[in-house]
Amino acid sequence: MRSMVLGVFCAALFSSCASGSENIRVYGRIREVSPADVYAARVADRGHTHQPIQEVEVRSANEIRLHHGRETDPQETYDIIKRINGKWEYDGAGAFLVPRSQLHPGLTNR
Repeated sequence: MRSMVLGVFCAALFSSCASGSENIRVYGRIREVSPADVYAARVADRGHTHQPIQEVEVRSANEIRLHHGRETDPQETYDIIKRINGKWEYDGAGAFLVPRSQLHPGLTNR
């Protein structure tokens, strides 16, 4: 019961990361970071791109990728944000030239 309550609480906190009309999916190893970490990663990304964030991928407790497209977009870029000495910092960018959904079609959750 306690784990179910904790899960619902975490889901509510993560959903609050997207404010207003944003519909941002947060996925990956979300139990390894807090909602404050996700927010700090988004703040660290400001000034590096003017594209809206569509999805947040938690790669580890120390790496978050902010995707500027959806999983099915034909071309998509993302920013890599890493925790360095306890602070979230921009660490570069990457791109997919084919939709992520085609890279591992059996692993998508849609």
